[in-house]
Amino acid sequence: MTTRREFLRYTAASAAGLCLVPARLAALVQDAANPRIVADIPVLTLKGKPRERGRIHGEALRDKIHAVFERRKGEFRLPNGTHGADAIAKFVADTAFHEAMKKWTPGLLEETRGIAEGAGLPYDHVYAMQLIDEQWWYAANAHIRAAQAQESDERDKCSVAGVSKTAQGPAILAQNLDLLASSWDATVVLRIQPADSDLEALVVTDAGFIGANGLNNRSIALVVNALLQLDNSPHGLPVSCVVRGVLDCRTLDEAEKFVRGVRHASGQAYGIGDAQRVVCYECSAHKVVPFVKRDGADRFAHTNHPLVNDDRGLIGQRMAAREGQGTSNSEVRYECATQRLARGDGPAKVDTFKALLGSHDDARNPICNHYAPGRGFTAACTIFELGATPRMHIAGNPPCKAPFKVLGF
Repeated sequence: MTTRREFLRYTAASAAGLCLVPARLAALVQDAANPRIVADIPVLTLKGKPRERGRIHGEALRDKIHAVFERRKGEFRLPNGTHGADAIAKFVADTAFHEAMKKWTPGLLEETRGIAEGAGLPYDHVYAMQLIDEQWWYAANAHIRAAQAQESDERDKCSVAGVSKTAQGPAILAQNLDLLASSWDATVVLRIQPADSDLEALVVTDAGFIGANGLNNRSIALVVNALLQLDNSPHGLPVSCVVRGVLDCRTLDEAEKFVRGVRHASGQAYGIGDAQRVVCYECSAHKVVPFVKRDGADRFAHTNHPLVNDDRGLIGQRMAAREGQGTSNSEVRYECATQRLARGDGPAKVDTFKALLGSHDDARNPICNHYAPGRGFTAACTIFELGATPRMHIAGNPPCKAPFKVLGF
């Protein structure tokens, strides 16, 4: 496994309104080399109080939310053949994420209720849709306990990179948001405009889901990597809520305090930035460990294995028993990304991150994952340009070919 020292060796080399555009959720174009390319990702504006925003979301994307939910039901399987609605009911009964949501992000519970009302789905089903990372480790833990664990790498493909502000360029955070096959043609950007705040956020997500990553108008951005090896808690705050909680912050100090102060449900790396700096924390049920501090390296990459947090859970213990059996997909992508950042001759710019996130340096373990039925893929490539005028550059699948568009405030 790559060490902190190796990381520094690489990085030290460089100092109630509605607007849905377009009408289709994902416009597809034909390409000789890749027959399906997401040509545009729509923007849905959510105004008002949390429940009102949720209803707009649910009503506008009702058909797509139903389709995504049906696909996700098929992906969520527990031991002894339990799946679908029965598996969701057991998952909801065995966990208490709603208590953490009430404590730290109560508005998101109301927003979830609004999505359920607007989409015409049972609340428990829409609530469970917000818990993608939590369902992954819950199911994996259940299979491990039942001695039925199955190998799968489709859940661990997100790649992240960032750079702090330099004299030559702005601070940037970037991510390939890699999701399961059920997310095909479901990606949307939510422009969130609360009724009682001047904060505005651009949140990248799936139809029916409250948030995967994003940027706000105070130039606070957040990107994420699942770290399934780290320990988890059925009483912690879900990843989607941490994402939205950070995007409700006005300063990097406030965002870091939030991430350090909540109890985390899932192992996750959170890259957070403002107009000056980028930082990164590896979080688990019992630890929050800085991977990049404010006085650390000025650029970083992260994938899906922990580098500084040793709070392993059941999945991590099982994976540790197999260490030495070859380099993982995550480690290959990490090395490719850090080497690209380290060998740049000048400052890292938006084009640097477009090239990095669209790369296939290792053909078997690419950073850019093209869509194929039944496996994980890069649903969206997001590059957050931070500064006085924060901007999001976003492309669909695959980011090596799909066009980028720019969104701002």
